[in-house]
Amino acid sequence: MNVGKVRLLSKLETDLAESRKQADELRAYLRKYGSKPPPADDRQALRFSIDPQLLLNTALQRQQEQQEFLEIVRQADARQIPDLLKAVLLSCEQGRCLHRLDYSAAEEAIAAFGAPALQPLLDSFKTLDMPRKESSLNLLLRIVPRQCPNTVLSQALNDQVFRVRAASLNVYKHNCTASAFEQSLNTLLERETDSTHLVYLLDQIPEDTGQNSMVFQRLIGLVQGRRIALDQAFGKLCSAAMSQAALNVNQLDIPFWWKVFEANPARQGCLIENLFLKVDQEKSLRQLRPLFQSAVAHRYRFNAVQGLSGPATMPPGSWDAIPDADAQMLSVFEHRLSAATKREWLADAAMGEKLLLTQWLGQDVQGALPGRLQLHLEVRSPAGEIVSSTTQLVRLGQPFQFTLAPRANSFQEIRYDGTVSFDAKRLQYRINPLVVGLKPSGAGFEANIPVTGSFETDLLLRQEKFRWRIRLTPATD
Repeated sequence: MNVGKVRLLSKLETDLAESRKQADELRAYLRKYGSKPPPADDRQALRFSIDPQLLLNTALQRQQEQQEFLEIVRQADARQIPDLLKAVLLSCEQGRCLHRLDYSAAEEAIAAFGAPALQPLLDSFKTLDMPRKESSLNLLLRIVPRQCPNTVLSQALNDQVFRVRAASLNVYKHNCTASAFEQSLNTLLERETDSTHLVYLLDQIPEDTGQNSMVFQRLIGLVQGRRIALDQAFGKLCSAAMSQAALNVNQLDIPFWWKVFEANPARQGCLIENLFLKVDQEKSLRQLRPLFQSAVAHRYRFNAVQGLSGPATMPPGSWDAIPDADAQMLSVFEHRLSAATKREWLADAAMGEKLLLTQWLGQDVQGALPGRLQLHLEVRSPAGEIVSSTTQLVRLGQPFQFTLAPRANSFQEIRYDGTVSFDAKRLQYRINPLVVGLKPSGAGFEANIPVTGSFETDLLLRQEKFRWRIRLTPATD
């Protein structure tokens, strides 16, 4: 007890000395400047420039209050001080307490005296109101040596007010064993119904590599159970820490998360990185066939518009949020899907997907292509009018040549020359070179055409830009 009284007296004397120092500084300010504002270069004085007389009066009043309480503590028996401090804290109303202390000063006094001053509050914990319960629990974090009063903490964990329950969990976290903290956390996670409270509880788990996976798994379960709203979960789900966390794919509701993926375009990159790239079981991957279709379309520019300098427009999706995410996801499909599943998907796959699946199965991709193709060519004027168009039958690997008459007087007859080949690595058609016999000077360039998609470019004719659009599709006859 005597040690506690010495610590408290030291604390009060230090506070009183600080108040006296501030009062002296304010008197010096008033003597120097009076009611006039100080010069801008006197930074020390600027902090007193707003009503210095009021500040001085407040400091003097505080100094008097501190002096009075210091004398009370000096004269008190050390064994009586814990009950005195409890009475002060319980007396507080609207921030003011017995002996003219404020609430924070009462808490500071208890913390300075130590555990014996806190014990009377803990002994009557059940009868305290919410603010005093929360204060008592928070003071446990400041008392040395740290205490873990299980009876009090258990009562607090079952309190009707969440702030008290949260304060109890914080004491478990810092003062008790790791197993006690985990048990108390699990109790609250199972019991809480407010999604904001649940997110707060997850935030209390220490952010180290070993714990991140537990947080991640808990978060997934709470979202799938509709206990945490998606908008509240995305911040944690998409954090950098979670991207490295392990995931128990057996507990992942694939259809649920695919619907989330479709409904939240801005979050698709996060879901790819933090969820889908971690799926390593064929049973789950089979449910993600739409993701395979999206990844392959993005990776190989299927359904895109290709230009001379690269893709002019891309298929919809958020794959670009993560470098090489499409390639990484396709690698998961390639190595985790069985040959039987690949053949099953191959049976009804679109052309682009069919070529990739054929490649994965170790078969000749060229053999999956039709030998005859339809070349669809269209030219539009700057005003958007179709001035030339045709559909020509061409053979893969063989030269083609044709002359096309104009559909509008503003255009001209043009001869086209080229050879269609197939790039098995990029899974795209190539016409290299495609010679366009414009007059007075023709044009020759390489046209890379997505298997499902188109190639577009602008060419000048009489100083005006005309847009060429080329597609290749399997011949229908």
